[in-house]
Amino acid sequence: MAAYSYPELIPVAEQQNPASAKELSAEVTAFTLSHEADAVGIAAMDPLYVFEGYTVDEPWVIVLGLAHNYERLKEVPSDETNGIGVVDIGDQYAKGTRSSYALVSHRRCRPTGDETGVLANLD
Repeated sequence: MAAYSYPELIPVAEQQNPASAKELSAEVTAFTLSHEADAVGIAAMDPLYVFEGYTVDEPWVIVLGLAHNYERLKEVPSDETNGIGVVDIGDQYAKGTRSSYALVSHRRCRPTGDETGVLANLD
């Protein structure tokens, strides 16, 4: 049940990061790409990004891209003799969880030096 076990999120820092949107975007991109994401973007929130039954009230979202292994993925649909395609999908979900959790934790705290915790309003 490792997928359901994770540490509590770090509380949001009380002081907002004074860096510009451009600086924060560059930092978020560099951090995310160094923590398992294959692509990252910051975009205005669109309800099409959210699963049915959920809402996001924030004006901006960070979208992570994760590349599948084509050779493994082309084995989907899997059957009882070959589960390699499904394994790749599971691997990518786990990678996405690790990457997004690392980014959220990084943005919420002051891990080192001058870094502060909250992604500034990108308006």
